[in-house]
Amino acid sequence: MTQNADPPSIGMDRMEIRQLLRLAAGHPLRAAIALSPDGKAIIVLDRHKQPRALDRELKERLPGGRLHRFGTFSADEDDRKMARFVLNRAAPGMARRLVKALKGTGLRRVEITLEDGTEDEAAEDVDTEQDVALYDAAQRRADAREQARHVELSQELRALAARIADLDRTRRAELVEAAEAVQAELKRNRLDRAEGGIANLREALDRCLKG
Repeated sequence: MTQNADPPSIGMDRMEIRQLLRLAAGHPLRAAIALSPDGKAIIVLDRHKQPRALDRELKERLPGGRLHRFGTFSADEDDRKMARFVLNRAAPGMARRLVKALKGTGLRRVEITLEDGTEDEAAEDVDTEQDVALYDAAQRRADAREQARHVELSQELRALAARIADLDRTRRAELVEAAEAVQAELKRNRLDRAEGGIANLREALDRCLKG
């Protein structure tokens, strides 16, 4: 049962969800979801039953329910605190309710995608008075990619700086200045410029070492 106010026979509680996730071992589970008459998210998961069958059973057991949707449910492979739902239709406002329903399972974020690949909603549990907040999943992934690129470029620059340190003083001065310019671009988060500067620095360093 997702919430104590719901009938005991409807939906799954946090322990059942956690157990199914362990049994699934990373594979998607079949899912049906809905809102109870009092507006709480109900989740039904199964390893074998077809999503349509789960949806049909949930409709029969939940008189007055609404926003019935079905599809798949899985924990993200890279972020074990994220639940991914792939649903047959959009479910406005459902992401925030699903986050609340999943409290206690270890899952703090929910991202909903439609069967055609369209991103629908994303929400996360936040430690504020607001409790649950929506976020832009695509923007968050873009930010993560940018951060990863920033880290990669910083590591490349440090590796080049270590090579520059082995040069004699005359050759080293010009390359140190170029490395500092790249570092300034990284601090401003101008990654394209930093990447170009690193490429130029690498070529200049190779010429010095060959000479």
